[in-house]
Amino acid sequence: MRPLSEPVPTPPVGGDDVLRLEMDADSVVHLSWRPDLMIDEDLARYAADRMEEFCGGGFRMHPLLVDMTGIAGVTTAARNAFGEPSGTAAVALLGETPVDRVMATFVIGVNQPSAATRYFTDRAEALHWLRDERARSERGD
Repeated sequence: MRPLSEPVPTPPVGGDDVLRLEMDADSVVHLSWRPDLMIDEDLARYAADRMEEFCGGGFRMHPLLVDMTGIAGVTTAARNAFGEPSGTAAVALLGETPVDRVMATFVIGVNQPSAATRYFTDRAEALHWLRDERARSERGD
């Protein structure tokens, strides 16, 4: 398994059509996936590489909102990759359905990510939590 910082040489099938990255005014990175996508290890690592490029090498300092609404699933290898130490301040997983909740439960409970990670169904609550987590991290709490 290659570390998250090692670049993926070429985009996986679908390339940049598989994800979208944005940064809001509070420097929270928003990652959304194409609907009906099965996220495998290559896509997980590709997303990490894209975030690294997007943030100029410093995505690990930014809180991350992952909109997982509508994805088909996350493979075990992808969950393992997401669970590797990344230094990200905090990760909010945003979903809508019971299936989204089950996938998030596996990512959080089974893989136990190194960053503070929670599941939300409300975007505003997720963003509020991310801002609080960043403030706690900056204070050293």
